[in-house]
Amino acid sequence: MSWHIGLYSETATHSWFDRVSVLARCRVLACGIEKNGITLLDHVLTKAAGSPFGWLPFNAAEVGLNQSVLEHLLTDSDSGWRSLVVYRDPMERFLSAYHSKCLHGDQDGWQHCHDIFKLNDSQITILNVARRLPQFGHSNPHWALQTSFCGKTVGRMWRSYTHRISFNHLAEIAEVFEGRVQPDTLEAIRSILAAPSGERSHITHSNRVKVRAEESIEVRRLLYDFYAADYRLFISENLYGLERLRRRRRVRRAL
Repeated sequence: MSWHIGLYSETATHSWFDRVSVLARCRVLACGIEKNGITLLDHVLTKAAGSPFGWLPFNAAEVGLNQSVLEHLLTDSDSGWRSLVVYRDPMERFLSAYHSKCLHGDQDGWQHCHDIFKLNDSQITILNVARRLPQFGHSNPHWALQTSFCGKTVGRMWRSYTHRISFNHLAEIAEVFEGRVQPDTLEAIRSILAAPSGERSHITHSNRVKVRAEESIEVRRLLYDFYAADYRLFISENLYGLERLRRRRRVRRAL
């Protein structure tokens, strides 16, 4: 199959096509989404390929993949390709981004919060950021809708992904590589995914954000409005019900 990359501007389309990673040797496609364990996913992908760690590895521009080929591989059940995407509760994802970018949890926070929302430190509150999401949130991957990622295939072709993995069950990423990498590489991938939460603190910021009671109702309304497409997709797939079922099963097994 011949792949040809066309002209593409993520700024113009806000479809984050460069978050598609392609491991041709393993026949694995991955859609990385900011604040959904994308750093951990990048570690897994480079380990699977036997390459040094890098951000957005084997992305579309690097391997010469265009939108039509991506969609073909997602929909061709006879191709043998596996595809994965990690999803996360939109509100939890927003709170994680707010902590890491707006409260300087990460060194690049100013670039991804203050500059994006045009706020200074004295103006930064969770309510002010939520109010500016409709105007500015689409232009940065830490705030953009999950359904907009990877050429918008997360929203339009959700069911075509063979592995749709909850952020709360990142260990399931290893299943994508079963039979596609050597046993020792698969064990190394499982070790990466099983790292203690303290070693993966970059993706657990939402636990540290507190919202004042008087802000809570309006913040929730603003987030539900802005992330409506994400909520519709996840609810239509009964993903939240599946999460509750998994929790109940874990509790029963522990008894």
